Amino acid sequence: YQQVRQLSAENAAKIREKVKIAKQKEMEELKKRIMDAVVQRNHLTPSDVLSPIHIGSSELPIETPHRSRRPQMTSEQLGRAIIRHREALDRLRQENERKQLRRELILERRRKPAK
Repeated sequence: YQQVRQLSAENAAKIREKVKIAKQKEMEELKKRIMDAVVQRNHLTPSDVLSPIHIGSSELPIETPHRSRRPQMTSEQLGRAIIRHREALDRLRQENERKQLRRELILERRRKPAK
């Protein structure tokens, strides 16, 4: 009975860990997509930001949004910004993986004396 409970607890822990890792990966992917979208959106013209349906000139805002007063980013600068964001996300991912591996090693060390 004790052995079954132990195996059940270990399996539940493994499943929880797998679910947590899957959620982390999904969140990282979402963060990456959102960051890319934000970078691209921040450097579009006001007419590009509005909905894609055809808008008459009378429906455009009279005062341009604050964002459009910034100098327009070149495609080269935009590319570099996207690369920078992706590299930052990669560094975060690597750091999270290192922390996760460290946690797993600590858990493994705790389990060994118990067996």
